[in-house]
Amino acid sequence: MYRLLAVDDDPAVCRALFDYFSSRGFFVATARSAEEALRLSQTPPPFDCAVVDVLLPDQSGLKLCQAIKETGAAVVFLSALGSEDDRVQGFLSGGDDYLCKPYSLAELEQRVLARTRARQGTRAQRDLRFGPVCIRLDRRQVEVEGRPLELTCSEFDILVFLAQHRDVPYTQDAIYRAIWNQPGLDGTHTVQVHVAQLRKKLAAALPGHSLIQTVWGKGYRFSPPPTA
Repeated sequence: MYRLLAVDDDPAVCRALFDYFSSRGFFVATARSAEEALRLSQTPPPFDCAVVDVLLPDQSGLKLCQAIKETGAAVVFLSALGSEDDRVQGFLSGGDDYLCKPYSLAELEQRVLARTRARQGTRAQRDLRFGPVCIRLDRRQVEVEGRPLELTCSEFDILVFLAQHRDVPYTQDAIYRAIWNQPGLDGTHTVQVHVAQLRKKLAAALPGHSLIQTVWGKGYRFSPPPTA
């Protein structure tokens, strides 16, 4: 699941971006100012891409771009300023793409996907390997010591999320927001149930090592098994 940050001072634009990209399987967070966008971009887990309006009320989107790029996210500018000079300035500020308003949401989606994949390289197609554990991202499959491990979609997504941020603890709320993309709802019980089932399956496949550990007061983390 790609994580998208949409930054625009127009609430209707933010709503349109949230509704469209959520329906396309993205996790979406919206911000109506550079200050809010900066705070969100610096809160883990990181975003894969940010869609940024050039004209923001408190700071230029061009300047905001530089801070967002430091987090590793791609940046696609949206702007009513469509001259050649405006577009050039967008790229010079570090933007990965520049789309003039009005625009097609379908075209924007393809640009976001292209720029995100370009920055990530082949990460989306790589296997995540941790000793005897292999997570095949492109096939959505997990193998332990060469044997397939049957997981539900939610269990797989939780495992991938934690494995991609190995040794970093995440609260149940952070996991719920990352996987289910439903901010404002209490997903504590939902996460607990799925993590319990995931742990049971992993323990049966790889006895003697707790891959999903509890860090008291901080949440869950992925602890890779020994490689030898």
